[in-house]
Order: sequence, then structure tokens, then C-alpha cells
Amino acid sequence: MTEEQRVEAIRQKREMEELLQSPGWKMLVSAANAQVKYRTDTIMLDPELDGPKAKYMAGEVAGIRTLLSIPEGLLEVSDAVIKAAMQQDEEEKGE
Repeated sequence: MTEEQRVEAIRQKREMEELLQSPGWKMLVSAANAQVKYRTDTIMLDPELDGPKAKYMAGEVAGIRTLLSIPEGLLEVSDAVIKAAMQQDEEEKGE
């Protein structure tokens, strides 16, 4: 692992942690969850909703949920890279 990759993982981790704690992110999550609820309720409760439109709305729900999961996913990847870098350092010291 290069030093550049380590630095990038640390930077990405810090930025994702800051994003997840920011008031703007919390506001976005609240608005997105309201959109998910609206679409889910519409799919479940509207007996006249046709197949293609229901599938389209289900796709929107999946997309919104995917978007909301990206920061956590990037944080997990950054943690894994940092952990691997630390293990690599330990192995190099032991040689």
C-alpha cells in the first residue's frame, strides 16, 4: 500500500465522519426518508397503481436508500484500508 493510499483513506474517513455529523446531512436524510415513506406508502396503499409505475417508484426507493448508504460504505472502506495499512506496518516491523 502506498503512502498516498493511506493518506487518501484517512482523508476520506475524516470527511465522511464530518459529513455524517453535519446538520445538512441530517436534514437531507430526513427529507430522503420522507420521500421513501411517501413512495412506499403509495406502492402499498394505492390499489389502482399499475405495475410499471409501482416498479418505477420501487426503483426510486432503492435509489434513495442507496444514496443514503454511500457515506457509511465509504467510511467502512476507509476503515478497512487504514486497518490494512496498520497491519502492513506491523508486518514490516516484524521482518
